Amino acid sequence: MASKSILNILGKGKPSKIQKPQSVSSPSRVLDLNLGDGWEVASQTCLIYTPKPTRKEDEARSEAQVSKDLKTKVAAFDLDHTLIKSKSGAKNFSIAPTDWKWLFPSVPQKLRELADQGFQVLIFTNQGVTVVKKDSKSMGNFTTKMQLIFCQLPVKLYAACRLPKKTVSLDGKDFRKPSTEMWQLALLHLGISKDDIDMENSFFVGDAAGRPDDFSDSDKVFAHRIGLTFHVPEEYFV
Repeated sequence: MASKSILNILGKGKPSKIQKPQSVSSPSRVLDLNLGDGWEVASQTCLIYTPKPTRKEDEARSEAQVSKDLKTKVAAFDLDHTLIKSKSGAKNFSIAPTDWKWLFPSVPQKLRELADQGFQVLIFTNQGVTVVKKDSKSMGNFTTKMQLIFCQLPVKLYAACRLPKKTVSLDGKDFRKPSTEMWQLALLHLGISKDDIDMENSFFVGDAAGRPDDFSDSDKVFAHRIGLTFHVPEEYFV
């Protein structure tokens, strides 16, 4: 399928079910970002990463599901303090692309098992310190880090970043959780609608649950707005 402007896609209402994932592109004036293989940008501020193994698996999974009229099971996760944490001990953000480790040793194997069980494994992360512009150091660090972490894992990653100062988004969309814009974008990217999701067996795991020591309840609210069962990482991985 030829790439379409995400602005045009978002303006056409409910997406229809198709056999192959859609390509999501941004307007031409923001395409030249020096992004590596597997990266796309939507609406100027949302980075999308699809590792090469996932791209090969997508077509086979999609064709199998269409032929059997199966609904899509989604296993969705936050990133920081849900799947990974800083190796250096930095409290909020890593200090380099290599400054990370799995939150629990079981995380990578669990992600592979979910994919083997037929789940679409999606990651939705707010990355407010990552500026989307050409030659941005923060964007380069983030994309390098994600490739180091997920290059061999069957996931798709959606990252809500920010524009440079004094820059206005073309469509004004805010992809940061608890907004469900990243979820809606993922459905478009996958070429499915909410009706095609097996909501009973789909779920979201995140650490921002509104507990006394949590910085926010954004993950819990995000899951609630979508209609996904919510888990915290300590509950899900341990």
